[in-house]
Amino acid sequence: MIFDYEVYPSDTAPKGYIEIPIIVVRLFYKGSFDDIGCLVDLGADGCMFHSSVAENLGIDLESESQ
Repeated sequence: MIFDYEVYPSDTAPKGYIEIPIIVVRLFYKGSFDDIGCLVDLGADGCMFHSSVAENLGIDLESESQ
């Protein structure tokens, strides 16, 4: 697979920046959607999103986790 890479400043990288593979995914929940920029990690077994993503989609994390 080929991904576009985003450039981010870095104080520790020799060039002063790093390139990170980012894709945009669209998440849906009950008629709402949110487009999220996500880091591509080909070795990952799962995905994690900040709780603000749930808030943007109208997901009540307290009631959904029960």
